Amino acid sequence: MCVESQPFGFMNIHVRPGVFVPRWETEEWSIALASRLRQLTPSRQAFTLVDLCTGSGCIPLFLKAYCSANIDKSLNSTYGKPNKHARFVGIDKSAVAVRIAQRNLKHYSLPAERFPDGYFSHT
Repeated sequence: MCVESQPFGFMNIHVRPGVFVPRWETEEWSIALASRLRQLTPSRQAFTLVDLCTGSGCIPLFLKAYCSANIDKSLNSTYGKPNKHARFVGIDKSAVAVRIAQRNLKHYSLPAERFPDGYFSHT
């Protein structure tokens, strides 16, 4: 049986043979990291997070969405302020993984946005 998609946070990530299916542990760790990043980084401080061996791109996609999301301002003391200046980059050696990550990027990006900021293949 071939899995074609996998839930990851609020997203349904496309996968295919040659790309690992995101595991529930990865989702939990990504949620924890996203929460910490949002709470610990000032909302206007730029930083770049690089996901090596990004595979489907689920981690940088999720982190970018979570860290830059506008939520009820009354929750900022709990969840932190959105950071629109953070950059998230996925890198993978596999051309298959890069294609899948780009597909997921296109599916979850708004037309005027380009996030995470890039997927690159190292040959």
